[in-house]
Amino acid sequence: MKKVFLLALLLAFVGACSYGGGKMRVDIFNPAADLYDKGMEAYRSGDIDRAIQYFRDVVEYYPKNDLADDALLMLAQCYEEEGEYYSALAYYKLFLYRFPTHKKWDYVTSKVKELEKKLGIKEKRKKEEKHGGSRNSGDTIRHRISFSFGIRG
Repeated sequence: MKKVFLLALLLAFVGACSYGGGKMRVDIFNPAADLYDKGMEAYRSGDIDRAIQYFRDVVEYYPKNDLADDALLMLAQCYEEEGEYYSALAYYKLFLYRFPTHKKWDYVTSKVKELEKKLGIKEKRKKEEKHGGSRNSGDTIRHRISFSFGIRG
């Protein structure tokens, strides 16, 4: 009986600590949530470098976790805010590759276009096509993304 009570108490504690209504996610069964929360805490306090590390850990060590998509977006946003536009662009493209049916796909696609324009990538591609083509000309965005990350598919 004592074991049942302790188990019920543990489950109640875990349930109370789990994510809900904008509160922090303290979940012993989901270490990615802890990393993500630490990343958000660092981001809100202005420690972008530390936030990047936490978000990168979620993406690298827990790529199938429910928070991987949010971590990728936060990673891209952090790099964009730091003015590291090539890194931001790479993470936005990785998001498009990993989550092709995500509800934020259109938003991320617009961010990719915005950063490519800012970096002059579209103009460079147009010039290459005009003067003899490019290895990537005519490819779909999925192939360009996979080329960028060395992913075959």
